[in-house]
Amino acid sequence: IIEKDDSIMTRLYSFKKLSPTAINTYQRCQLQFYYNYIAELKEPEDNLENGVTNRTLGNIFHNSSEELYRDYSSSGRMITEELIDKLSEKVHLEEIVDNMFKREIFGEDKSLWKEINYNGMQLISREVIIRYLQRLLEIDKKLAPFNILAAEADVFDNFKIKNADKTHDVKIGGRIDRLDLVTNKDTGKRNIRVVDYKTGAKDIEGAIASVSEIFDTEKGN
Repeated sequence: IIEKDDSIMTRLYSFKKLSPTAINTYQRCQLQFYYNYIAELKEPEDNLENGVTNRTLGNIFHNSSEELYRDYSSSGRMITEELIDKLSEKVHLEEIVDNMFKREIFGEDKSLWKEINYNGMQLISREVIIRYLQRLLEIDKKLAPFNILAAEADVFDNFKIKNADKTHDVKIGGRIDRLDLVTNKDTGKRNIRVVDYKTGAKDIEGAIASVSEIFDTEKGN
C-alpha cells in the first residue's frame, strides 16, 4: 500500500490530461498506475539491433497504415476497390514499411535516414507487418467504397473531477487510429466507425454488445 501523501496528491492534481491507457491501467492495477504515472518509472527504450519488440512492431504498423492512406485521409476522396488493389502491390507496401523502420531507427529527419541491413529477426518482423497491411487491405476491400475522415487523430474532451472540497479540470481522451465513414450494404445507411488496430492483443471471443463491454476488465479486452 502506498499512502497518498501531499507529494502524491500534488502530482495527481498536476495531471492536465488522462489517456484511456492510463485509466485502464488504473482499473487493472493501481500499483502499476503508481509506478508508471506517479513515480514515472519508464520501460527501457527498444533496441532494434537485435529484434523488434511488440511495442515497436505496433508503432511501425500504425505508422505504416497511416502512411498507406495519407493522401486519402480527410480529403473527401473515396476509397474504392480499384484503389485498394493499387495500394496492395507488394513493392508499394515494402517501400512504406522500410520507410517506417527508418523513421523508428533514425528519427523523423529524412536526411538522416540510411539503408537498413536487416538481420534475421528484423526481416521476420518486416514480413509480419507487410502481412498485417495486406490483411487490413483485404478487410477494407470488403467495406469499399468508404471515406477516411481522420487517421491517428488526437481527440480530447474536458471533464471536471470533484474530490472532497476541490474541483480538478482534466482532459480525457487519446489517439484514434482511424475514423471512417462506411455504407451499410444491407440498409444503405452510412455509419461513422472508430477503428482501433490491435497487433498484440488476443482474439476477442464473440461480438461486443455495448460500449461498456469494451472496458470490461473481466473479458480481458
